Amino acid sequence: MAFNNSRVTMQDKKRRTNLILNSSIAIVLGLIVIVGSIIFFNDSNNTASTESEESQTLAEKHLSSQESNEDSGSLADKGQNDENENSGAAVEDDEKEDAADEKATEDKEAEELAAKEKKEKEKKEKEEQKRKEDEKKELESNDETNSDDWKPIGTSQTGEHVSSYDEGTVDWNEKVKALSYATGINADNMTVWYIGNDGSPQKSVGTVSESGKPNEKYRVYLEWVDQKGWKPVKMEKL
Repeated sequence: MAFNNSRVTMQDKKRRTNLILNSSIAIVLGLIVIVGSIIFFNDSNNTASTESEESQTLAEKHLSSQESNEDSGSLADKGQNDENENSGAAVEDDEKEDAADEKATEDKEAEELAAKEKKEKEKKEKEEQKRKEDEKKELESNDETNSDDWKPIGTSQTGEHVSSYDEGTVDWNEKVKALSYATGINADNMTVWYIGNDGSPQKSVGTVSESGKPNEKYRVYLEWVDQKGWKPVKMEKL
C-alpha cells in the first residue's frame, strides 16, 4: 500500500514536471511566435514602407522628369521665341540700317549738289565782279575828257560842208589839226591810226598816238561847226 502511494506520488511529480515543461515549452513557443510575428510584421512594414518610399520616389522622379521636360520644352519654346524675336529684330535693324544708309546717301548727294550750285554761283559772281572791275578799269584807263574850253580850229572851207576821209584833202588835214589840238601832240610827231565817221556827216572820230609811243593812244571825237571848222568834244585815253 505504501509502495503504491509512493508510485502514485512519483507519477504525480512526473506529471507535474511534464506539465511544467510543456507549459514552459508552450510559453517559449508562444513567445517565439509572437517575437517572430513582430519581426515579420516589422519587416513587412519596413518593406512596404520602403516600397512605398521607392514608389513615391519614383513618382516624384517621374513628376520631376515631366516638370523638367516641360521646363525644357518651355525653355526650347522660349529659345525659339527669343530666336524669332532676335531674327525679327535683326531684320528690323537691317531695314533701319538700310534706310539710314539711303538717307545718308541722299543727304550727301544733296550736300554735293548744294556745294556745286554754290560753287557755280560764286564763280558767276566772281566773273561778274571781274567784268565790272575790268569795265571800271577800262573807263579809268580811258581817262575820258570832256572840255568846254575847246574851240573850233577854224576852216578855209566855204559853202556847204562835205566831210572827207581821203588823206591829204583839206577836210582831212583840218581833222588832223583838230586831233593834234585836243591831244597836244604836234601833228608832225603824231601817228594817225584811224579817222572815220561817227554816225553823222558832221561828226567824226579819230585815233592817234605820239610817234614812238604806240601804247599811248587817244580817241578824239569831233563835231563840225559851220564857218568855224572842226571842234573836239570828247577825248579818251586808250
